[in-house]
Amino acid sequence: MHPDLSPHLHTEECNVLINLLKECHKNHNILKFFGYCNDVDRELRKCLKNEGLTLSPKLECSRVIVTHGSLKLK
Repeated sequence: MHPDLSPHLHTEECNVLINLLKECHKNHNILKFFGYCNDVDRELRKCLKNEGLTLSPKLECSRVIVTHGSLKLK
């Protein structure tokens, strides 16, 4: 499972991979269950991990979730 994949939360590099994964899942809706999209998924997870290590404080602050009236940071 991935974090929120909204484009404004990620770098351009990760957004490219996000779009590739979404397209793969859309075009191969059965094969995705057999690992067809796993290579793109692995690259996306690497990108998201590296991105998380280098997030700016501004981007970090924008990752807030509202749950039942309370605020939680991702």
